Amino acid sequence: MRSTCRSGVGLVVAGVIFVTIAWAPGAYASGFFLLEQSARLQGTAYAGTAALAADASTVYYNPAGMSRIKDWSFAQSGYLVSIQSELENASATNFGQPVFGPNGSTSASAGTNSPVGATMFAKRLSEEIVVGFGLTVPFGLSYQYSNDSIARFIATKSRLSTYNLSPSISYEPIDGISIGAGFNAILADVALNQRVQVPGFEELNVRLQADDWTYGWNAGLLWEIDENSRIGFAYRSRLTFGLRGDAKVTPSPLFASRQNARATTTFPDTWTLSGVTMVAPRWQLLGDLQWIHWSLIQDVAVKFSAKPGETGPLLPEQNLPFRFRDTFRGAIGTQWFFDDTWTFRGGLGFDQAPVTNINRTVRLPDTNRVLLSVGVGYQLGEYMAIDVGYTHIFLPYGSNVDQTVVASSVKGSYEGSVDLFGLQLTFTFDDGIPMIGL
Repeated sequence: MRSTCRSGVGLVVAGVIFVTIAWAPGAYASGFFLLEQSARLQGTAYAGTAALAADASTVYYNPAGMSRIKDWSFAQSGYLVSIQSELENASATNFGQPVFGPNGSTSASAGTNSPVGATMFAKRLSEEIVVGFGLTVPFGLSYQYSNDSIARFIATKSRLSTYNLSPSISYEPIDGISIGAGFNAILADVALNQRVQVPGFEELNVRLQADDWTYGWNAGLLWEIDENSRIGFAYRSRLTFGLRGDAKVTPSPLFASRQNARATTTFPDTWTLSGVTMVAPRWQLLGDLQWIHWSLIQDVAVKFSAKPGETGPLLPEQNLPFRFRDTFRGAIGTQWFFDDTWTFRGGLGFDQAPVTNINRTVRLPDTNRVLLSVGVGYQLGEYMAIDVGYTHIFLPYGSNVDQTVVASSVKGSYEGSVDLFGLQLTFTFDDGIPMIGL
């Protein structure tokens, strides 16, 4: 019995660590990819990301767009992401025994409220060259169930945070055609909790935290067809993380309570094609089409090693499948320049999920989504503008989950939606920064 319990708990913990490291999934765009780098573009449902190039946020979306910066541009965006996600009509088991939430509940809430931000600036050095720098969050996740929910033996907390430092440069060798590139240094930090209970023992809390730095690049092309129309193309490279961290189980009477955990996983590369054009004197139309290489995430090996001073058996190495599919995102949006002070925006987008009913998990109850966005911009003065955006993400009702992790299972369906509130401050200096002389 003791040997069986050790093996069972070890496999459960290994499964938890696998999900954390391999998936690192997100909730704002499909999968764990984040579009939220510009509240100005949010108003168009992120249509025109690689072609608009209206401020320093182009450092992230398409560095070639910096060629449109006349001198200095600063852009600071902040978001509140409100996720409503309900697991309903659920059934769950743990080592073959039925599991319920508090008071026999068969539902669970995984909603959270999370902030996201982005900071970017760009500076022209010469007629042909503009440089920029960005601090962005390109991937992210935040889902949390209660410690006594019906889903607790699969997941309680799932969090992924990334921080990207990106110097960039653009070059315009021919009037109207510019190219750009950026270097990306990215830190990924993952945290995951779940409960574990082996028959005959009390419930345990399993916690994993892991992180790693990695490096990548992005590049783009901008073609200004004329003063009213542009086409942009952008690419972001895949990112491979060798995540390292701790697996902790408390209390842990069966095996080492703290172990080293490591795994290698790859985040997807993306390709984006965008266009903007003036269809009337004050009316601009924008479009976006993006392909995301999610199928890079398939099988992930999770390995464990002993920590100095810890005794007890190690968790078994796991090589588990997690089969994402490649996806696309499309959006169409518009800007109406009411006058020199006010701009009104709207957009509609579709974002395909890398998971289906076959491989959806309670850590990422992802599904295809429809984005409806509105926004407004106001020019506060010669140098400063403020943009506000709101996006409602529609998630189809009845997205099924049927997940088994070693000795635990959950089956049910999800209902939910996501609301995003964005604010951006933009500072533009076309002839140097006043009173500083830069």
